[in-house]
Amino acid sequence: MGFQERERMSTRSSMYPTGRSRSSSLSQPRMCAPDGVTLTWFAAEPPDVAASVERRTPTSGWTVVGTTTPDGTTKLVFHDAAVDPGARYAYRLVVTLGGQRTASAEVWVDVPARLALSLEGFRPNPARGNRLIWFTLPSAEPARLEVFDPRGRRMVASEVGPLGPGAHTMSLDPGVLPPGLYWLRLTQRGERVTRRVVVIE
Repeated sequence: MGFQERERMSTRSSMYPTGRSRSSSLSQPRMCAPDGVTLTWFAAEPPDVAASVERRTPTSGWTVVGTTTPDGTTKLVFHDAAVDPGARYAYRLVVTLGGQRTASAEVWVDVPARLALSLEGFRPNPARGNRLIWFTLPSAEPARLEVFDPRGRRMVASEVGPLGPGAHTMSLDPGVLPPGLYWLRLTQRGERVTRRVVVIE
């Protein structure tokens, strides 16, 4: 099973050298908060063996922090609650089959020292193809993420407060925003942040 970090990585490795051809991808953390990091791996087919989750810091070596157990779906989820606010960690999956140990590409996660309302916008910006908005909420209070065109017309409005505190992403259908310039606005508890973004063909 080859693993690929969806946004940053392009390296693949064969996680199942003796089995059927498989592929999967490592998403960005679905939630990253001072009290924990949650990561989700997606596989082309339901995995049939458990994988170890290893973690390291910029100054330490790899250590096993847990395992992901197949549940019959194509999704493997791991939550790491033993994190320090403000720390930086790398994660990878490790599978051992027939005595052969194979590791996925690593992905780095920055744990926020203190959550604050922030709006990074598209990554990358300008965006082509998938429109993925990156933002952070400090609490689960009502919050709204909006997209406006240069004339001030609201193109998208979404209630994002239920996502809770932490770093999040929201994907927009490519058909919603044609190529052009847009403004993103994130509002919570009377605080507002904006970001200029561009969509290209």
